[in-house]
Amino acid sequence: MQYAERRATATDLDHAVIVHGDPHPGNALRVLAPRAGADAGFVFVDPDGFLADPAYDLGVILRDWCPQLLAGDASAIAHRYCCWRPTAASMRPRSGSGGFLERVSTGLYVLQYGAENLARPFLATADML
Repeated sequence: MQYAERRATATDLDHAVIVHGDPHPGNALRVLAPRAGADAGFVFVDPDGFLADPAYDLGVILRDWCPQLLAGDASAIAHRYCCWRPTAASMRPRSGSGGFLERVSTGLYVLQYGAENLARPFLATADML
């Protein structure tokens, strides 16, 4: 909680953007043909948009990669995943904290429903980060 509070107070609203909020693979749909805003042929749907640090969505994207993060140096792997696109370069310094908070919040969320087997990898990888 202290870490989340520190991140909240460090948020610079002058540089905040509206983020998707839930950019996981299930919310990425293929378009019929690449177009402006969907150069790779995919778009994100079902947004939970809100004002946040530009790197927020990178943490959400990392959420579903527990096996990969558990298999090695989680911090190095997360950093590599966050930096694979040139447009992510300006987000690097903050992306790790968002990944950590997203993993803890997801782990605690599913744990409250009794899904301990699902929650443990999220919490274990958060600890590794």
